[in-house]
Amino acid sequence: MRIIITETQSLLLTNLLNEAWTISKVKQVLRTNEKPSAKDPSKGLYRKMIEDVLLRHSDSLKKIGVENRSGHYFFIGRNEHSPLAYINTHYVVAMILANYFNVPDNATREEAVKIIGDGLDREFEDIFVNGNEISNEIYRVLNKSKSAGDENELVAKDYIIKKHSDVFDSVEVVAEVGGSLDKSGVDIVATTKNGKKINYQVKPFKYYAISSDGNAVIFGVNGRTPVYPHHHYWIFINGDKVLEVKARNLKPGVRQRDVMFLPKEDIVSKSDNLKPWVPKDKLI
Repeated sequence: MRIIITETQSLLLTNLLNEAWTISKVKQVLRTNEKPSAKDPSKGLYRKMIEDVLLRHSDSLKKIGVENRSGHYFFIGRNEHSPLAYINTHYVVAMILANYFNVPDNATREEAVKIIGDGLDREFEDIFVNGNEISNEIYRVLNKSKSAGDENELVAKDYIIKKHSDVFDSVEVVAEVGGSLDKSGVDIVATTKNGKKINYQVKPFKYYAISSDGNAVIFGVNGRTPVYPHHHYWIFINGDKVLEVKARNLKPGVRQRDVMFLPKEDIVSKSDNLKPWVPKDKLI
């Protein structure tokens, strides 16, 4: 549900988002992308809390036309994700909720998760069904993530079809399916003419460079996912620019969180308008 906020409410929201809980604080304490672990109960607390809250309020979600399908949230009667499908891992939403429910700046992870969870249970209908001063901002950031994800997958699909039409019989985006492939980091499945399934992971990125040790360095990867054995290729998207790489040697970077490395020969293909970044002192 979308609501129109007044100038006074907008000012309140601006002040709210400037309080103690910043994005860096959320990433440090709440770790929204961290998955729950049966072996380590301290992991994935925020994500599990959000998922439990959404399950408890399934009847309320039906009022706004949203249903749970295998742990993913879709608009009823449509094969399209609701923005709420992204709420359990969105660090900006976590920041908004931490400030809205007055989580103390010195709260532990467990304390912060409990305060937010109790607050969501208490005000779920006001926020997600009826709409209040915080709803517009939450849905704004959720819609932005949903749209960006969908757009990147469509760009990748179009690129695969044009680049490899001689290899594949079909190319299908599976990110909206909510099945085991989607949950394990597969966004696109392409089927070769002899029936083999090829799994693609799609991620936005900023640019890539060739390092002095001969590797391709991919910078600004948004929302890193582990590289699984069932990944065949990763496709990195920046607007209409595409970089396609083999998953075999792809691994998280060691210099900063959002960098990934691979031998440059693992670059399968790239858009004609995508050139590697070169430091100014290396330009000829």
